[in-house]
Amino acid sequence: MTKVAIIGAGTIFSEHAQAYAQLGVKLAAVVDIDSARAAKVASPYPGALALTSWQEVLDRDDVDIVDICTPPSTHREIAVAALDRGKHVVCEKPLAVHLADADAILAAASKSNGKLLVVHQLRYHPQYQRLKWLVENQHLGKIHLVRVQRYDPPPKHLVAQGVWGRWDLAGGGVLMTKAIHELDLLLWMFGPAKQVQAMMGTFYQPIESEDQLVANVLFQNGMQASLCVTGQGYAGQRNQFDIFGDQTSVDQRATVWSESRATQSALQTSLDQRFPLPVPPATSGWKYFVRRVGWKFGKDFYGHRPLSAHQEILRAYVRSLTDDTPSPVSGNDGRRSMELCTAMYAAALTGQTVTLPIDSTSPYYQGITQDDYRRAGLR
Repeated sequence: MTKVAIIGAGTIFSEHAQAYAQLGVKLAAVVDIDSARAAKVASPYPGALALTSWQEVLDRDDVDIVDICTPPSTHREIAVAALDRGKHVVCEKPLAVHLADADAILAAASKSNGKLLVVHQLRYHPQYQRLKWLVENQHLGKIHLVRVQRYDPPPKHLVAQGVWGRWDLAGGGVLMTKAIHELDLLLWMFGPAKQVQAMMGTFYQPIESEDQLVANVLFQNGMQASLCVTGQGYAGQRNQFDIFGDQTSVDQRATVWSESRATQSALQTSLDQRFPLPVPPATSGWKYFVRRVGWKFGKDFYGHRPLSAHQEILRAYVRSLTDDTPSPVSGNDGRRSMELCTAMYAAALTGQTVTLPIDSTSPYYQGITQDDYRRAGLR
């Protein structure tokens, strides 16, 4: 049986732990600097140790996978050490706090028998797999524009603690911490970016980095994309990922739009069959009545557990270990989204168009500092 140690018992821990449990991967250990928290989250998992030092798991023969759920500033040290010991490594996004650390992780991965996964789980949500299928099979025609918007306030308790959005801890604010998922999706669907223009600032949250960023991206294939991400949002506001082709367009909910009703209907039917969306739990009517009766017997009929994209990406990763196939989201994939993020930051700080790639000659290769941000007059 494959066994995993999860480093970090914070917000994202439960997503990973529950996914592994569903996949039949045994949780061997939980590591957190807070011993009480480690013990609390480990207790539902039989046999799971609660530890305070991540170095301890590297010496254990019963740990196959080291899963890193700690702040990005810690990713390099843990990932490199684990890969050097031949462990498989799962790393939450972003891969690292800046590109220099990301490249150190990639160098370690290139020499290791371990396999690296960067957790960009939205690739495994059916709504985005629908968009990817439409793009890959050229059902939209020539694509000229993609519009992305994300409304995502940061966790209030982390803002109050003064840790959310720290440049040295997280590598940035709403872009690096939140919308890097959308950057990964753009690169996954449309290939490499060529040039970036951007503006950013801090308008809503008491943090040292950006809580709003607007960017325009030119891709190597000639397509343009606009991105707007903000830490200010309200219930009911919908994120957007809209793709405009010269034959057909599609929005984030994978609703197809076309002048041809026949084309629109055929594509929508094909999407529903190939990539069924999760069914929400019943909350009214006779199905809800059946749910309420079932609860008395410990059942949840028509409850429809929401799809876990974390579970699906980890399922693909565990399968890649068994089948000896490439990682579903490689370290290079994780670096590319960080590179695009860094290019946007550089464009916003300098007011200039930034051309990719970003390498070690860039002044922002080793990250953005609080002083960089202040000198640009953005805070």
